[in-house]
Amino acid sequence: MIRALVLLTLLLSVPALAAPTQGFRAEYEVFIDGKAAGESVMELVPGENGSWQHRLSATGTRGLAKLARFTTEQVADIDWLDGRPRLLGAEMTQRSLVKDRDLKVRVDWDRGTIRWTGDIEKDEPAQRPIDGRPSVGSSLNLQLAYDARAAKPGKRVEYVLHDRGRRRALDYVAGAPETVQVPAGRFSAVPMRGERVEKQRVTIAWYDPALPPTPVRVLQTEEGEEKYELRLRRIESPASGR
Repeated sequence: MIRALVLLTLLLSVPALAAPTQGFRAEYEVFIDGKAAGESVMELVPGENGSWQHRLSATGTRGLAKLARFTTEQVADIDWLDGRPRLLGAEMTQRSLVKDRDLKVRVDWDRGTIRWTGDIEKDEPAQRPIDGRPSVGSSLNLQLAYDARAAKPGKRVEYVLHDRGRRRALDYVAGAPETVQVPAGRFSAVPMRGERVEKQRVTIAWYDPALPPTPVRVLQTEEGEEKYELRLRRIESPASGR
């Protein structure tokens, strides 16, 4: 169950889009195995020297996640290149009665390297060359949102997810807009579908291009069974007025 909460951060090629001029705050309900398990917040706030920070937090409020006192905080530093979010670095903290973790990752675009410090996976290197479009859990939500805004049905986009020193290629395929009902309301949202065949795991994230760049809903299944879900409860931004 704790692993599933961590996956909330694991959630397309597009024409040039503008960098943001304002941020947002989005609140979510978290479900594990179809049952309410916690709450999450995603935010986009101004950083330094024209950069931005995408922040994600989650807290277990029910069930085993609550008993384990599970919390996680992630902050990804982002800039914009050709209208698309680009990862500069991230800090991640996880707390629970089972295990604590603290990680940092820095992307050096001049040298073409990605370097981890902290609790990385055993036998994984602390430094790797940049490969494709790098992402971490928090930044992937934002990167997908921007790509979904201009993706046509059937369009495939690729990322390289970096997690505790490991790297994994990810690809998502855009679908036609669907009506999605969540506590925040009813939205026309583009589904982005990713699949890991070897684990029989499918992740779908829905994005409404009329909203700030954050998912309306995220659903992950394994062997056809619901494992993890995010449902948008509230979103605040100067543009949306919601």
